[in-house]
Amino acid sequence: MKRITLLSAIVLMYGCSVETTEDFSTLNASAKAQNSEEENFIVPELICEGEESTFVFEFPEKPGKTALKVQLYGDDPSTTEEIEEWYNIFDEQIEGSGPVDFYYTFEEAGDYSIRYQIGGGGFTELMVTVENCGCEESFNYEGAGDTYTFIYTPAEDMEDAHLTFTFAQSVSVEGFSENWTWHGQTMQSNVELEACVPLTWKLTLQKKCDGSTPNNNVWTDFKVNDVSKKGDLSNIVQSCP
Repeated sequence: MKRITLLSAIVLMYGCSVETTEDFSTLNASAKAQNSEEENFIVPELICEGEESTFVFEFPEKPGKTALKVQLYGDDPSTTEEIEEWYNIFDEQIEGSGPVDFYYTFEEAGDYSIRYQIGGGGFTELMVTVENCGCEESFNYEGAGDTYTFIYTPAEDMEDAHLTFTFAQSVSVEGFSENWTWHGQTMQSNVELEACVPLTWKLTLQKKCDGSTPNNNVWTDFKVNDVSKKGDLSNIVQSCP
């Protein structure tokens, strides 16, 4: 009976040992999975060409420093040879935990292969799409009295665009560069426009009140290639005594 009891005890102890080993294994795997979930590289939903984008490293605090690296596949602009290869666009050693922001500007629209690394181990590759976000064409003015700032933002590039400001009769206008010339009651110029880059004109407008021009209008329109951009803007008026 004693021998049977001893054997039973050994079997019981072995069973407990196996169960304990499985519990530790499960806990270890769970901890690794949780740690992996805490390490992440967040890519913006929208990346526009020519605009700075913010990428974010997320990772828990570890002993020492954590190596963070981002590489882009293509021709490294810092080298003279044209070779398609992976090159660093971010490479830092960070103490503490995330988040850590990484800023980068893609100058042209298209699909790009990048890869990142958080701490040791290999890289994780992904594809990012850079879009030509463009902008909406706009025209506006602001000011009061006799000083106004006109702002025009084109939505596309234009070479030798013909711009025209229209003023009322008997108005003194100051502030245009020498590239602008009078044509009747308009100031005109040919200008090269760059998409999404605003042009501004700070002008001094003064109505000449001589009793013969009762109309109080000062500025009435702005055109690009003979197309009015005034929209719902009101005329600029100045009262005569």
